[in-house]
Amino acid sequence: MSKIHVLESDKNVSYNIAIHFPIPAWTNVVGYSWKECGLASGIIGSTILDVGTAPSNITQEEHDAIIAGDVIEIVRFATVGISPTNDSVEKLADIFINEYKDVMKIVFKYFGYTIEAS
Repeated sequence: MSKIHVLESDKNVSYNIAIHFPIPAWTNVVGYSWKECGLASGIIGSTILDVGTAPSNITQEEHDAIIAGDVIEIVRFATVGISPTNDSVEKLADIFINEYKDVMKIVFKYFGYTIEAS
């Protein structure tokens, strides 16, 4: 699985990137896994990338893992400065992943909780 797919760049050394990472092994307070919450809410389980061998395409295996909710895809805009390196882009991707995880822990905390009518 590729971690980062560069989708486009500009003259300011900024990149639109698709980032892929494995679904965290996390369960919310209701007892649902991150995968269950993400798929049920429609937040995960889709990709903007096509399957194929062209630039910025993904493999069928990668596509299937994203659709199944085993891999998360997020798309972000990253500015890495005048002399970008793979390391600097990867560090930004890691920051985006951690920020995403922090937000989703809040979003999914009570996802699926129900209250019976009294």
